Amino acid sequence: MTKPIPFTPDWVVAPGGTLQDWMDENKLSVSALAVVCYGQARKGATVQLVQDVLDRKPLTPEHAQTLERGTFIKARFWLALEKNYRDGLAAGLTDASRT
Repeated sequence: MTKPIPFTPDWVVAPGGTLQDWMDENKLSVSALAVVCYGQARKGATVQLVQDVLDRKPLTPEHAQTLERGTFIKARFWLALEKNYRDGLAAGLTDASRT
């Protein structure tokens, strides 16, 4: 039996990178995702929340809940990505997120 090789990258990816990939795969723009999250009535504020994540601003529980509504990916997943990203940056890992 072979011994598993641990995966220890020297890089991290921001939650915004994951979100951008998800949006690309689902062919959604920031505006379209904002409408999916909360409807037309809150589009402006929701666009800003989504854009904050894409711009690598710290992801808050409010961001995570918004993304859960629009992506159906649990808020705890988005928060875990954020924690791993910030911890990785603090440890000196390279940000390999798309620009």
